[in-house]
Amino acid sequence: MKILAVQSSANEDGLTHSLAASALEGACKAGAEIEMVHLNALDVASCRVCGTGWGHHRLSEGNMGPDECVIDDDFSGLRHKVVEADGLIFSTPVYFWDLSETAKAFLDRL
Repeated sequence: MKILAVQSSANEDGLTHSLAASALEGACKAGAEIEMVHLNALDVASCRVCGTGWGHHRLSEGNMGPDECVIDDDFSGLRHKVVEADGLIFSTPVYFWDLSETAKAFLDRL
């Protein structure tokens, strides 16, 4: 079993990280293969809303499949990890009663 934790705090040693790390520790003790991803260490651009959504891009972008994106950044590799995982832990700090900007960009693209 693979468990992926995605944490979106700019502080890699703060409370948001600790929350995800504690959950991963429990998964590891249960025998899972674990991985932590720090969104702020990756280049994940905001969605450009280049089509109708759900992977359908403008015709001008060519014949792209539903798993492809016109943005060339780290998201594709991260998306692959999410799809391959059996479980996902998502942790984010709360800024002004909302998710962090990196969390928003990740979830919009996902």
